[in-house]
Amino acid sequence: DELSDRSIPGYHLDAVMDGERAATLPSDLRSLAINAGRIRLDGTDPLDLDPVQERVQVLVREVEHLWTCCFELEEAGHEAGDETAERNSTRSAESIRSGRWWLRRALSALSSLRELLQSPLVDAATSGVLAVTGPAGSGKSHVLAHAASAGLKRGHPVVLVLGEHFHGAGPACMEVLRLLGNPGPTFWEHLNDLASGQGRKAVVMVDALNETDDGSFWLRHFRVFLRFMKDCPNTSLVFSVRSEYLDDVLPKGALNALPTVEHHGFEDVPPHQLNRVFGAYGLDGPRALPVQRELLNPLMLHLVCRGLQDGGAVGLDDLPEGSLALWRFIIEDVNDRLASPQRLDFDGDANVVGDALRVIGAELWNAQEVA
Repeated sequence: DELSDRSIPGYHLDAVMDGERAATLPSDLRSLAINAGRIRLDGTDPLDLDPVQERVQVLVREVEHLWTCCFELEEAGHEAGDETAERNSTRSAESIRSGRWWLRRALSALSSLRELLQSPLVDAATSGVLAVTGPAGSGKSHVLAHAASAGLKRGHPVVLVLGEHFHGAGPACMEVLRLLGNPGPTFWEHLNDLASGQGRKAVVMVDALNETDDGSFWLRHFRVFLRFMKDCPNTSLVFSVRSEYLDDVLPKGALNALPTVEHHGFEDVPPHQLNRVFGAYGLDGPRALPVQRELLNPLMLHLVCRGLQDGGAVGLDDLPEGSLALWRFIIEDVNDRLASPQRLDFDGDANVVGDALRVIGAELWNAQEVA
């Protein structure tokens, strides 16, 4: 969908005196808004964004020009003193109001497009690499799993492996092959050709680099693995790593030039939509919004909902208030679960989980003090 070749005429103060000319303003704005909404990214590979950027700049200039024209037209109408000018100004008022509505649509479309073009997702589409970071329990693994499933449904060849399964000496590309059952070194070539034949990108996902047992594995192999994946023109790489461990897991500055998205769990989700989560556990949502900040972490919310289920609670309003009470509630529920005969079979009155966490916390504190 190309932009209209018809140039938008210039409007000046004298347009107020020309009712016929001013009456064309809404149609020009309408064309501009519709074309702004139709701009799309071509399906070529690699992605060429220069034409899109140029179109956006053209539209921005035209919107700014038309905005100025609307302002000048309205100001001139207010200042008209003679009878003829006032009559023509009145005829133009409705046209200007309609024009402003279309102008807002154009600005909205351009704003959305600019936001997209400046986002890490577009950088990822052009570079073929995307890093997903975020705190513990924010849902990074679920995001990758959902993306893998959606990609397969759309015809993309997808490989998803877990960082915790990387146990060998490397290199990382050979570790991926080991996890796939050692299909042979030609696997990467076949994967690339398969994607090319289907007109799609293949996607290799490595979830939770920070869970690899060998803490130095990615320090040694990440840059080589990244170069290897970039040499596969029809294959993209997506990986996730917990934000707290970035400096320990990856080489210094490894993410500086890479498109990176930080996942914040439910922080950007409207509070009322969390009721769908509560409903999945058979619980009523809270009567008062927003919920405690801790519950915007998906893992925390899962533990809380499971604990409420175990306790026979009706809904979230049965939850104790305050961060300390919330953590105590979760720890007690986990302790009861582990104490069951089907799990570790210990005395449920003994707070084994709480005691273990206190020991771990003390060790971490002492290690921090020494450091």
